[in-house]
Amino acid sequence: MFDLVSAEYIEYPYLGCIAIDTDVGSDAYIALSQKYGNPYDDATINNKVLWIMEYDDAKKMYDKKQKLLEAEFGDE
Repeated sequence: MFDLVSAEYIEYPYLGCIAIDTDVGSDAYIALSQKYGNPYDDATINNKVLWIMEYDDAKKMYDKKQKLLEAEFGDE
């Protein structure tokens, strides 16, 4: 799980985002596109958006957020 906001926002999760590893055109991708809209079109359906992101980019964002959370709340 990761958020598409700056890692400096400590309130977590700031947005409800779920990472799903699937290929474009797969059954999972098609089902998500039907429910949340085509990620390559404007986001206009149900105030929800399907984002496409490479794993390495998502992992970098997640790791940065985790370091900040650990620094803030690690010993609690």
